[in-house]
Amino acid sequence: MILDTIAAIATPPGLGGIAVLRLSGPGTLAVLSRLFRPKSLGHGAAAASFAFIPRHMHYGDALDAGGERLDDVLAVYMPGPHSVTGEDVGEIHCHGGSGVTTALLEAALACDARLAGPGEFTRRAFLNGRMDLTQAEAVAEMISAPTREGVRLAAAKLDGALAREIRAVRDALDALRIQVALCVDFPDEDAELLSRPGFERTIDECKAAVRRLLAAFERARLWREGALAVLVGPVNAGKSSLLNALLGRERAIVSPAPGTTRDYIEESVNIRGVPLRLVDTAGLRESGDVVEAEGMRRSRDLAEEADVLLFVVDISAPPQAEESEFLRRASGPERAGRLLLVLNKVDVLAESLGPQVASATALARGRALLAAMGDEAASCGVCFPVSAKLGQGMEELSQGLLRALRDRGGSDAGTGDVAPNLRQAHLLREALGDLEQLSSALALGHPPDILGIHLETAALALAEVTGVLDNEAMLDSIFSSFCIGK
Repeated sequence: MILDTIAAIATPPGLGGIAVLRLSGPGTLAVLSRLFRPKSLGHGAAAASFAFIPRHMHYGDALDAGGERLDDVLAVYMPGPHSVTGEDVGEIHCHGGSGVTTALLEAALACDARLAGPGEFTRRAFLNGRMDLTQAEAVAEMISAPTREGVRLAAAKLDGALAREIRAVRDALDALRIQVALCVDFPDEDAELLSRPGFERTIDECKAAVRRLLAAFERARLWREGALAVLVGPVNAGKSSLLNALLGRERAIVSPAPGTTRDYIEESVNIRGVPLRLVDTAGLRESGDVVEAEGMRRSRDLAEEADVLLFVVDISAPPQAEESEFLRRASGPERAGRLLLVLNKVDVLAESLGPQVASATALARGRALLAAMGDEAASCGVCFPVSAKLGQGMEELSQGLLRALRDRGGSDAGTGDVAPNLRQAHLLREALGDLEQLSSALALGHPPDILGIHLETAALALAEVTGVLDNEAMLDSIFSSFCIGK
C-alpha cells in the first residue's frame, strides 16, 4: 500500500507560458491546502480554510511553506480512485520559469511531499489498476513520438488496443489449459475432454494472431526509428539532385562531372508524418580510383540494408551495364515492394519529344528495363518518371515511397493500429516459440501434462506483455526511462 505523497514538475524545464506542479498520494489535499489560497479569501485568510470542489479549476495565489505569495495560479484537486493514478491527485498551474517552478516544488517538498522518481506517476497508475503495462509504456511512447504516425500508434495502445489483442489470445490459451488440466486429472476420459482438431485449430489461430502483432512491430519500427531509403544508380543519373528535391534544399553538390559523390550522404526528412533516413550513394561504374571504389562498396552494402531502394537512372541516356547488373541483385521475392525505379531527367526527353510523349517513353523504357531482368524483377519494381532538377513527379514519387513503407512488415488491417514495442515483441516471440513447440508436441502425441507445460510458458510470456505478473525488476527497468512528472 502506498502511503506517501509525491510531487514533481510535470512540464519540460525551461521558459514557457505555463508550468504544472503535480501531486499524487494520500496527502495531496493537505499539501494543496497549504500551497494554494483562492483570490476570494483575500490576503489575510488562511489557505487551509478553503474547500476544493473536486475536478474544478480554482484561481488564486500559490504560497510557499511559510505562507508567502509566489505567483498567480490555477489549482485543481482530483480525488481517487477516479484519477489518472488512482490516488488523490492535485495540480497547480503556474507561470513557466525556473524560478517560479523551483520555488513551488520546494514548497511542496517542505509540506511533506516527496520528489517523484522517473515515471512514478504512471507506475502508480499501473499498480492501482488504472492502466495495464502496455498502456503505461504507451505514455512514454506518446511523449517521444517524432511523427503524427507515431502518435497515432501510441494512442491506440494507450486506448488498450494491444492489451485487448493479448487478452484474446490468453483467454483462448486459458481455455485449452483447463481442458489439459482435466485430462491430467481424469486420464481415462481424455478422448472426450480434449478434441484434437479443435485444439490444433485454436493453437493455429493463436499463432496467427501473435505473428500479426510481430509483423505490426516491424512496420511500426519504421515510424519510430525512421526508414532507410537509399538512392543508388550509375554516375550522373541525378541521385544528388533527387536527394536535394526530396529534402527541399541544396544538400548535395550537383555537378555534370561524373563521380561527384564518392562517399554516401545521409540526411533525415519527414514526408507526411513518416521519418526517413535518405542516403545518397556513390555512382556505380568501373573505376580504378581506390576512394571511389570504396564508396561504391559502401553503396552496395547500404542497398542491402535499405527498407526502400530508389534506383535512379538517366532516362535520357542509353542504358548502362551497371543498371542491369544492379537490378538483378535488387530483384527477387524477398525484396518485393521495396524497389522504386526512378526514371530521372524526363525534362531532357521533353525538349525533343514533348511532355506527354516523354513521360510515356520513360515509362516504357523503365518497364522494359525491369522486364529484361525477368518476371520477378518486373513484379517487384515500380516506375516513376521524374525531373529532380525541375521537381516534376516528386509528389507521385513521395506517395510511392509511403506505399512501399506501409507494405513493409506485412501490416494487416486487423492489427494496423496495434504496434508492440521492442520489449513486447521479444515476449511475443517467446510466446510464439512456445506455441510452435506445442504444435510439435501435439503432432508427436505427447501426453497432456507435456502440452500443459508449453501452454503455461506461452501464457506467462503473454502475461508479462500486459504486466499481469508483478515483476519488480521489470517494472523498475521500464519506468526508469520515463520523464520526471509522468
